[in-house]
Amino acid sequence: MMPGLVTLLALSALDVRWLAPDTCTAPDLSLLASTSNGTAEVRITTPTPATWVLELKFLEPFQATRRLELGSCLDARRAARALLVLGLKGADAFEKTELPLAAPPLTTSDPSPPMAPSEVPPTPLVISVRLGALANVFTAPAPTPRFTLGAALRLGVLEVELTARAGVPAVFAGGPTSASAISVWPALGGELAGCFSPTFGRVRFGACGTVVGEWWRLEGQGVSNPSAGNAALVAIGGQGRVAFVLGAGFEAGVTVALRGNARRPVGRFGDVDALLAGPLGLEGAGWVGWSR
Repeated sequence: MMPGLVTLLALSALDVRWLAPDTCTAPDLSLLASTSNGTAEVRITTPTPATWVLELKFLEPFQATRRLELGSCLDARRAARALLVLGLKGADAFEKTELPLAAPPLTTSDPSPPMAPSEVPPTPLVISVRLGALANVFTAPAPTPRFTLGAALRLGVLEVELTARAGVPAVFAGGPTSASAISVWPALGGELAGCFSPTFGRVRFGACGTVVGEWWRLEGQGVSNPSAGNAALVAIGGQGRVAFVLGAGFEAGVTVALRGNARRPVGRFGDVDALLAGPLGLEGAGWVGWSR
């Protein structure tokens, strides 16, 4: 591409002829006026969009030429000004000084270069161990507490958690007499949760699907011939959670879950149902954990 702009800059005793495309205007040389002496010609061409060729000729008080290939108009303008400054120091300084000129630093208006695929950092796999407590309502006639110990794997916004659950014995009235009751012990169980958990600053929210299985120990009390038996609870539902990052890998969180009891334990005194788990269960839990 031929130059589209010819500018004559007469600053004191320095005369500069600037030949460049219309989009590549001459730099400000006014600060050189008091020390300038000579005649020079600057020609900038763009054989390709990514190549800018700078040719600078000093005509007076000495004759010398310098040619550079650069990557942008900004590089060419800076190089031209630097060479003009060197020329003011005399032919010896102009001839002996090598540029390469360093590429200019990126400014806020420069688009950030895209990262190569190999430079994109991989999403870390986060492992968490959590200890908590929960209370279940509606499944049994009164709230039944449990303790939990869980482990979770988180990759980006996806999380999978496996939790072991153990309850404490509770006694509920029922049976053929006013003195009879049934002892319920949710002795052992487990929960599998799959969650979508985006993070916002130091807070992480989660929406989860869960499956719970528990083994219950049921035992009659207050009757002449007490007996004991085992029953299973299987529940499927959803869970919402909020976790707070405390620092140094520690975190704390709360969860609320609503589940449908697909398999419900039943406790009987003969033909009398003394306990039947409800169709729905609601749980609230709190936990603390450590991640790495």
